[in-house]
Amino acid sequence: LEPFMKTETTTNKDLKILNQQSKSTKTKKSFFSRMKHVIENANAWGVFVLGSTFVLMFGSAYLAYILQSDFTQLHLERRSTLIGLIFMVIAAVFFVFKLFFFG
Repeated sequence: LEPFMKTETTTNKDLKILNQQSKSTKTKKSFFSRMKHVIENANAWGVFVLGSTFVLMFGSAYLAYILQSDFTQLHLERRSTLIGLIFMVIAAVFFVFKLFFFG
């Protein structure tokens, strides 16, 4: 039976050479050269997704801050109705169940 992957064996001498090469390349690169390498090899779609994620995140945080008083008023109005009271009782029962079951 042949093995699934054919690989070359690595000797201790090869490992020492690779280790020395990796140490020498790590010490030579400065912060700016690493950043230049990252910018040159950047994926445009990945940068777009990351940027739009941050825009959505900060936009939603800003809207939550601006609309905080409206959320509080809506919460108080819902809690004062019969449906709100039923919901609060059901939520409390589930919370007590969770405390006894997982606590």
